[in-house]
Amino acid sequence: MKGCEKMTKKKSIFLLSSLVMVMFLAMALSGPASALPTFGTDCYKSGCHAAGQAPSKATVVKPAPAAPKPAEPAKQEAKPAPAAPAASAPAKAAPAVKNTITLVGQESKTLKGTVVKDSLLVPVRAAAEFFGATVNWDNSEKAASVYLGDKVVVVNAAKKTATVGGAEAAPGGEVRIQQGRLMVPVKFLAEALGLTVEQGDAGVKISQTK
Repeated sequence: MKGCEKMTKKKSIFLLSSLVMVMFLAMALSGPASALPTFGTDCYKSGCHAAGQAPSKATVVKPAPAAPKPAEPAKQEAKPAPAAPAASAPAKAAPAVKNTITLVGQESKTLKGTVVKDSLLVPVRAAAEFFGATVNWDNSEKAASVYLGDKVVVVNAAKKTATVGGAEAAPGGEVRIQQGRLMVPVKFLAEALGLTVEQGDAGVKISQTK
């Protein structure tokens, strides 16, 4: 009987102790622990702090400061393109040689010549008669002799040379046969016969007296 009573007392003490522990545990759970801030389940799962305890200051992660905005590139002022150089004025062409020959005297008359390389050529016979001179043709020498007063001019078609008063003279242009006629520069022939030659916009003007 005494053994049974001892066992009953032990059970009663154990149950009483268990009840007290349950009461303290209930009070602990419903008391200060419920007032703690909630930081989310992930924080407790990650182990950053124990359940029911506030995290320490060291565990609070502050957001990184925003990166500074890149500086804007300096604006460069656009410089105007240099002006294109002005086009140079085209060179003026030399005035064309007129083919009109005017003989000035008691009776003015005109004669047409042929422009060849800026030189006005005329047939020897037509020009000589136009100036009032006479012409002799030497077919064997292919030369024409022109007489006006005491002036004698000889033009050789074969050699393309000329003499004035027996002395060689430069014709000042081309001497040639054209359509069966001997052609010489009118300026050379007129001046060799002692005439005055004036070149103008209207053509060549020749005076009978020098």
